[in-house]
Amino acid sequence: MPQISFLTIQVHDMDVALQFYVDILGFSVRMKEDYPHYVLLDHDPFPIAIHAPGERNTAEYDKHANTVIGIGVIDIVSKLADLKARGVDLIHDAPKRFKFGLYAALRDPSGNIIELIEFKQK
Repeated sequence: MPQISFLTIQVHDMDVALQFYVDILGFSVRMKEDYPHYVLLDHDPFPIAIHAPGERNTAEYDKHANTVIGIGVIDIVSKLADLKARGVDLIHDAPKRFKFGLYAALRDPSGNIIELIEFKQK
């Protein structure tokens, strides 16, 4: 079976993207030698690359977003409150229910769609 081994997120402004992904979401920088064009973030089991310059993503979440980045969280209500207080562009102010738990969507500063997911406890 194929395995995803790498994820690249195109951004329009590297400094703004790093402030969002590192300071707000909590990822750490693994490699910054090619800054400001390319920065690698720590993530297991594979790294996340932030690459600029990209164009601002204008896809509508429920109509045109073909790829969504999903990030698991323990307490989605608290996480949404924290992100709202930090001025993050929330698509959903409150979690939505789905078969496997709760989710809420937001946009990064480049317009990329991210879903926070709190899976049901077994």
